Amino acid sequence: MQVILNLIMSIIVLFFVIGYLRQEIQVLRKTSIDKVLHITVSFLIFNIILIVMLILKYDISIAFKLSVFITFIIDILKELYDRLIKRTEFSWKDMEANFFGILYGMLVSGTIIILIRIWR
Repeated sequence: MQVILNLIMSIIVLFFVIGYLRQEIQVLRKTSIDKVLHITVSFLIFNIILIVMLILKYDISIAFKLSVFITFIIDILKELYDRLIKRTEFSWKDMEANFFGILYGMLVSGTIIILIRIWR
């Protein structure tokens, strides 16, 4: 009975996540390559930091919060580098794309963690 309940819960979680990601993929198709790169890099940075912190046995909630914070700081430092060193502009659109990369990272990682906990 517990296995059936876990399966149903997993399907419900995946259904909502896939539905959300489908909508976002449609938006990404209309987005410039630069913004897609910002989203992808922030997504990867967030998940790498999260994985390292979980390997180091940090509590999940602390690992999530620190991963968001550290990724956000890295994103700001990159924009400051563009402004001060490369002499280009600090792009709020890039920061928006970075935010969505972190958000997608949280969504995907959170879903995986939920599914792992359901199946334990």
